[in-house]
Amino acid sequence: MREALAALFARGIPVVAYNAAYDFSLLRHECLRHGLAALTPQPVIDPLVIDKRIDRYRRGKRTLTHVAEHYGVDLSGAHEASADAEAAGRVALAIARRYPAQFGESALGLHTAQIGWARDQAASLTEYFIRIGRLEPHETLDEAWPVR
Repeated sequence: MREALAALFARGIPVVAYNAAYDFSLLRHECLRHGLAALTPQPVIDPLVIDKRIDRYRRGKRTLTHVAEHYGVDLSGAHEASADAEAAGRVALAIARRYPAQFGESALGLHTAQIGWARDQAASLTEYFIRIGRLEPHETLDEAWPVR
């Protein structure tokens, strides 16, 4: 899997991953555990980060199931890898069709924008968690994306 992804990234082909920070962080740690070079995932398209940027104040969960439903994307077989991967791609397409300006002119440009958006989202969530007492004032959430 690492080699297949590395080949895509080397060719500049974007990879869509819903909640990319989870998957690419897990992949990084597994690569290191098995003595493989860590992957530099770029460009990545993360429909979760984009959806949170576009529709910041929408109430409700942001799981793939809920976001797919919001954008009218069928997610039969949820939590099966192939079904989730297909739904993530279709959600990204649905968002791109609805909000084309958010996607910019290049996958690399979108990737770079998502780094800032994810950082802002983590900072906002940190403030909220401090306000409700879930974090202490000196604590922060990891703002890195797509690898933590």
